[in-house]
Amino acid sequence: MLNCSIYSAYVQLILFISFYRIYPSLSYLIAKKLLINCIYPNFKNICLSYIHRTKEDYVESVGERIKKTRLSQGLSQVELAALADVSQPTVANWENDSHAPRQRALNRLAGILKISPHWLLSGDEGHGNHNLTTRKYLDTPIRHVPIIAWPSYEHIYDKGVKSGPAHDYIAISTQAKQPFSLLANDPTMAAHFPIGSAIIFDADPGELDEGNCYLFILNEKIVLRRWQSMPDRLEALPNHSAVDAEFVEQRPTPLAKALLSLRRH
Repeated sequence: MLNCSIYSAYVQLILFISFYRIYPSLSYLIAKKLLINCIYPNFKNICLSYIHRTKEDYVESVGERIKKTRLSQGLSQVELAALADVSQPTVANWENDSHAPRQRALNRLAGILKISPHWLLSGDEGHGNHNLTTRKYLDTPIRHVPIIAWPSYEHIYDKGVKSGPAHDYIAISTQAKQPFSLLANDPTMAAHFPIGSAIIFDADPGELDEGNCYLFILNEKIVLRRWQSMPDRLEALPNHSAVDAEFVEQRPTPLAKALLSLRRH
């Protein structure tokens, strides 16, 4: 295969044009070989190199991020302009990067589109995801969770823990479907749930998850234990020496799932 630059290849082609008048058949074969082995591979490599470099160097602009997010949420420029209290041409100028939105407008857009202002400005997804997590937390409504007395076996009915009168309430942001709270009173679980702390439960526990703590009925008592499998067992925390693990043949139905504990002052 001939190894030459595009420039030298073109110079040789010019020479072959003159040579063609004397030896047309031979000139045709040489020119064809030169085109296949030299000019085309070099031209192809240059094009691929340019495309690859363009993809690596490409940085999405603020306007492109605004447009992409707007379209993903099914909004027109007119609709976004109405929500942002600006004109449609202003949105168009933002999206084609004729004008950059000021900080106040940027924050308003981020709120409307439910994205991070930082991501909208810089495209930094890591920081943006953190802000989205924070926003999700802040958007979760505050619930006033009742603190009830620790249930006895008689307080259990076929759908779970029967809620008694509330002694107090805890204001907390939670996505639990049926939250309630009990005051921790089990020394064998005190390493994770200190005595007197408020344990937040969800009366809709769902499926048993490895390593999570639940309320169970054990020997006609309501106890808080950690669920472990292989073999299936209920454990105190952390494997309290005075309390042996309770091995079970069938998976028990939990009454509620422990979500977290809060120290009360």
